[in-house]
Amino acid sequence: MMFKRRCFSVVKALFALAVSTAVFWSQAFAADLHERAKNLYDVGDYHAALNLYERILGGDPDDGLAWDISAWCLRYLGDAKSSEENYKKALLLLKGEDAIWSFIGLGELYIDNGRFEDALVKLREAKGLAGGNDEAMERAARDIEIAERELDKSRIAATTPDITTPGATIPVVTMPGATMPDITMPEATIPVVTMP
Repeated sequence: MMFKRRCFSVVKALFALAVSTAVFWSQAFAADLHERAKNLYDVGDYHAALNLYERILGGDPDDGLAWDISAWCLRYLGDAKSSEENYKKALLLLKGEDAIWSFIGLGELYIDNGRFEDALVKLREAKGLAGGNDEAMERAARDIEIAERELDKSRIAATTPDITTPGATIPVVTMPGATMPDITMPEATIPVVTMP
C-alpha cells in the first residue's frame, strides 16, 4: 500500500512537471510567434504576419494584441470588413492604454470608408486614453482633424445642388434694385465673376 502511494505521488509529481513544462513551452512558443509576427508586420509583410497571428489566435482566442495587429494587417491588405471585426474583438479584450492603437486603427478604417462620425467617436476615445503617449496623441489629433474636415465636406456636398443634372434649378440671390439680364434673348450676355 505504501508503495502504491509513493508511485502515485511520483506519477502525480511527474504529471505536474509535464503540465508546467508544457505550459511554459506553449507560453514561450506563443511569445516567439508574437515576436516573429511583429517583425514581419514591421517590415510590411502583412500576409505572413497575418498567418502567424491567426496561429496565435488559434491557440489563444483571448489574445487582444493578436486581434489588434491582425486587424492592422487586414486593413493594409484591403479587407475592411474583417479588419473592423478584429478591431472590435481586440477592443473587447484590451483595456485602457492597451486599447489606444485599436481605437486609432478602427477610427482610421472608418475614415477610409467615409464613416466620419463613427471615426470621430473612436479617435476621441483614443485621444482620451493617450495621455503621455505622444505618438498616439499626435496621430489621434491628426486623424480627428481629417475626420472633421471630411465630415464638413460631406455635409456641404449633401446640401449643394448638382447643377449638372438636367432640369436642375439654380438658386438665385438678388439684391434690391439689381436687375438680371434676360438670358433667354440671343443678344444677352451672362456676367462672369471671377474669384481670386
